[in-house]
Amino acid sequence: YKSVEVIRELQKRGYKNIETVLTKNTVNFLSSNLFEAITGRKPYVDVFEEGRLLSHIKSVEDKKVFAILPATANIIGKLANGIADDFLSTCYLAFKEKTLIFPSMNSNMYGHPAVRRNLEKLKKDGCFVVEPDAGYLACGYEGKGRLPDIETVADYIELYANKRESLKGKKVLITSGGTVEPIDSVRVITNRSSGAMGRELARFFSFAGADVVVITGNHTVRYPDYAKVVEVKTVDEMHKEVTDRYDDCDIVVMAAAVSDFKVKNYSPKKIKKKEKLALELEKTTDILAELGRKKKGQVLVGFAAETDNVYENGAEKLKRKNLDLLIANKVGEEEGFGERKLKGFFIADKGIGREFEMSKAEVAASIVDIIEKALKDGQ
Repeated sequence: YKSVEVIRELQKRGYKNIETVLTKNTVNFLSSNLFEAITGRKPYVDVFEEGRLLSHIKSVEDKKVFAILPATANIIGKLANGIADDFLSTCYLAFKEKTLIFPSMNSNMYGHPAVRRNLEKLKKDGCFVVEPDAGYLACGYEGKGRLPDIETVADYIELYANKRESLKGKKVLITSGGTVEPIDSVRVITNRSSGAMGRELARFFSFAGADVVVITGNHTVRYPDYAKVVEVKTVDEMHKEVTDRYDDCDIVVMAAAVSDFKVKNYSPKKIKKKEKLALELEKTTDILAELGRKKKGQVLVGFAAETDNVYENGAEKLKRKNLDLLIANKVGEEEGFGERKLKGFFIADKGIGREFEMSKAEVAASIVDIIEKALKDGQ
């Protein structure tokens, strides 16, 4: 039944060309009419179905991803050993692109040497196997063998539906979210950053084949499961995580909303309520400027959140901080945060700018395109 939810999640993300293949055992649990109703396409079940003879070849010839979920011990054994005795197993042998295997079964079955051996065979054959979660299983047991969350499953299907190799081997570091600076043991200084821009950057750099790490402060979005995510709070914590990784990176995109100030005299106890409270602030570390000074061949990308003179201030920041690309976007009470569209400029070498009004996904895709082109041209 979770496969139905996965289809719905993929449709929400804009994927409409979804075909379903059901084993005869599946039909004992769920009607094929259900899958036809939600996809608008009749499922494939029987190799010898009248009017669709040999369709196991045609059904997969224009597809990018073949996701097998839940992958039972039975189908895993068949695929690993080249047995083709139903529609699903014959489709697998006819499919030339990426096959994703999502094992789901009783924990004892999952741990059996035969199943482990068959999964290793599938990995060697080029399949991508997504490890199951541990938890309460349909059989009533608890243990490893549970299908991962619906969004996690959809993440991996989406990744391989879009994956290319233009940035394969490149290590990308992305900062995201908003930092938090404590005033006392209860109160903090922060901002309204959601992490949405960082999430989209993680998606599109991963689509391009890069190895992605996200260093994130406070955030309200969910990052894709395939990106490594490191959680931090303060500017100092983010500074340490970024500098520890900087020398080993090829591309760094500083999309976090990093606090410019922190409280000079932090109180370990809650400050009692008063009529007036004066806070003395001091500057935090300018991580982006420091990276610009230390740059040794990395592509360094920054963001400038501006309320006015967006292009002029952005071009000045690009030069001052020794950046390769800067995205200067207009922010305010109703602009720049959450899922709203961004307005601003892509500013590159010598202050050359291109104006845009785009969603954050479109901005992220454009950043990846600009970097791909620059690396291809040897710039």
